Amino acid sequence: MTPGTAMPRRGADSRVNLASNELIHPDVAPLHRRMLEGLCGDELRTYPVLDRPVREVAVLFRCGETEVTLTPGSDSGIRLLLRETAGRFGGRLLIQTPNYAAWWTAREAQGWTVREVLSPDGTSGGSLAALDAAIASAEPSLVVMSWPNGPAGFTPDLSAVRAFAGRCAARGHLLVIDACYAGFTTDPRDVVDLAGDACVVLLSWSKIFGFAGGRVAALFSSARLVERLRSWEAERQLSALTLHAVARTGLVYGEFARIWQDLAAERDRWNASLLELGWQTLPSGGNFVPILVRDPDVAGRVEALMSASGFRIRDLGTAGGLGPALRVSVACGPVARRALPTLVQALGQALGQALGQALPVRDGPPPRVHRARSG
Repeated sequence: MTPGTAMPRRGADSRVNLASNELIHPDVAPLHRRMLEGLCGDELRTYPVLDRPVREVAVLFRCGETEVTLTPGSDSGIRLLLRETAGRFGGRLLIQTPNYAAWWTAREAQGWTVREVLSPDGTSGGSLAALDAAIASAEPSLVVMSWPNGPAGFTPDLSAVRAFAGRCAARGHLLVIDACYAGFTTDPRDVVDLAGDACVVLLSWSKIFGFAGGRVAALFSSARLVERLRSWEAERQLSALTLHAVARTGLVYGEFARIWQDLAAERDRWNASLLELGWQTLPSGGNFVPILVRDPDVAGRVEALMSASGFRIRDLGTAGGLGPALRVSVACGPVARRALPTLVQALGQALGQALGQALPVRDGPPPRVHRARSG
């Protein structure tokens, strides 16, 4: 999509969404009800108040109230950062690739010189090493990485990321860590702890709290940078309903942590099942499995077969040097019990079509699926 062009309007879709890494777990809906408990008519009738939600977020994520600002979703946070820092860095953007498309497609990205940094060997370590080499030779820039990485799942050790943040600071860069998938690897607060003068941590409620429809994210950094970001008044665009839920997130944080553990276990089981069947996957720290298929026709056929079976998955094309690849969100509960066997069958059928022959469906029971704990 070209920067500045109108976004297509999303329509209703009856398929199960395994393309956007939404939080699919039977315990999510009860937790959302608890987040919205106590919402009253006066909150909807009057203009939203921000002091309590920001205070509760600061307490939950172990920072000062002046060190966090809220935005209506991560896309808004990205646009805000690009707008605020363009002059400071002369439009120099150094980005781990692959990454979230909004860094390229936001209108505010126009005028930036984007230097894409690919992993030379398709590994987490290779990705971080390539970023290290890039910051060593670059003028002070806005440096972007996602941890875990959105399309590829790259998740280098957090201690290595902390050391990398220190090297960015020493060379005059501002590091942005998009931590929207952090909960599926560690406590997201451990990533937020990296925020400071030379590091911004972006954390969305969409993935880890399953609140994509609420459109809210937080930017954590130094009080000085947060004050400048707040001057753009993004916080004032948030709804009272969303802010009410944000203020109550701390009450259900522990329950969400158990959901993250369930989905991480499910991700590992899906990955092991696919590897056992001979498919090549990438180790992932998110709530998804990247599958390398080597043939773009196979990727397209799998996506079409899954769609015909009632599931959306993501054909990544050749994004970020990965080669033809698919990304499939994992789920817990009844969806998982249907999705994984369907995916295995679609992969086999698509490969058979590409080879011009019908491959037999593997005999025996479908791969084991992790049963979510009820709560």
